[in-house]
Amino acid sequence: MFLSLIVIVLGYAGLYIQPSGYSLIGVRTSIVRSGSMSGTFEPGDIIVSYYHNNQIYTPGDIVTFKRNNSVVTHRITRESITEDGAYFTRGDSNSVDDGETLNKEQIIGKYLFKIPMLGFLAAKLQTDTGLIGAICFILVFLLLGAIIREWKENSTIKGELSKNEEK
Repeated sequence: MFLSLIVIVLGYAGLYIQPSGYSLIGVRTSIVRSGSMSGTFEPGDIIVSYYHNNQIYTPGDIVTFKRNNSVVTHRITRESITEDGAYFTRGDSNSVDDGETLNKEQIIGKYLFKIPMLGFLAAKLQTDTGLIGAICFILVFLLLGAIIREWKENSTIKGELSKNEEK
């Protein structure tokens, strides 16, 4: 029963974990789609980041930001020496900084932690086939649980009946 509850919760969560991220009270989840941060997190990981208005960012911080209709998570390598407050970012597995600087207004979260490999399941649950498969799995699991419970109850009743007959 506990396992089926976990599967239901993960399935429900999977519907909301989008590549572009879902934000709830400043907490955002995203599925890692590329290897640009390989070593820190891998494709298929879910990353969780947090945003608030007064957040301070320094070199070394990993931030999630919007750029060209995409959501990217990279590390801040350095700040611009100009007064525009721009940051230079780079994926950990890249050898050079990203081509464009990053303004604070583009940042939508600061990396908190990752959940390894769960993004593959979440991404699959977002497809019709994956969702139907998950529902079928849950129904079969619940049906098997009911059958086992029924079998145990019948075994217990038969055991009590045979004890009563022996007396």
